[in-house]
Amino acid sequence: MSIRLPHYLILLFMCAALGLRAQVQKDAQLWKGLVLQKTFLDNRLQLSLNEEVRLRNNMSEVRTSFTDVSLYYKFLKRWAGGLGYRYSIRPDQNSHRLYGDLAWKPKIKGPLGLTIRTRVQHDFDRLDQGTTLRPRLWLDYNLPKTKLEPYVGAEPFFRLDEAANFDHYRLYAGLKYPLRKKVELRLGYILAQDIDGAEREQDHVFMVRVTIDLDKDNDKDEINSEPMLGW
Repeated sequence: MSIRLPHYLILLFMCAALGLRAQVQKDAQLWKGLVLQKTFLDNRLQLSLNEEVRLRNNMSEVRTSFTDVSLYYKFLKRWAGGLGYRYSIRPDQNSHRLYGDLAWKPKIKGPLGLTIRTRVQHDFDRLDQGTTLRPRLWLDYNLPKTKLEPYVGAEPFFRLDEAANFDHYRLYAGLKYPLRKKVELRLGYILAQDIDGAEREQDHVFMVRVTIDLDKDNDKDEINSEPMLGW
């Protein structure tokens, strides 16, 4: 199967490789999360609860903690859609997020998997609000004769409000490993880069996430919603 990269992803990788002339403020962060998943309707409907804490300032202080609830429906063999809500607790003030996802997982022979997801999210608090478009390309590879599954991904952020622009991107790399029959460990690294403004933030994020499957049937064909979860 021949797959062509969208133009925005080519631009994204060019920005990451070449860099932009601006003052960059770097930070090391740690994101720690726990995900609970449960499926219904012959595994076509999936409910997820994500609890996460994110540390900033070289992992020395809490940036945010949030509760994220999402519901995804697999309406075709390789298509799924979802809706979600996130409540975030921050040092300055709390915020809300509503989002909708549409994901496509094309058929590829061999151990390589591809997921293309598009998200539209609306964030708001007492003082401000904004809408963002987040298309994401996700590649994972099931290493033969092992339980390890490395992955890479890329995700640009497009503002859809009055200041409409391409102002941020994330690059992902990591691996998944099943600790037990119903428990999966995900370790990852995220490069999060601002590309708009005179002083741009560059975050080096180390991520640890544990996912627990609450279903009794462990041999089902699960909805692939892990790449849909918002980091």
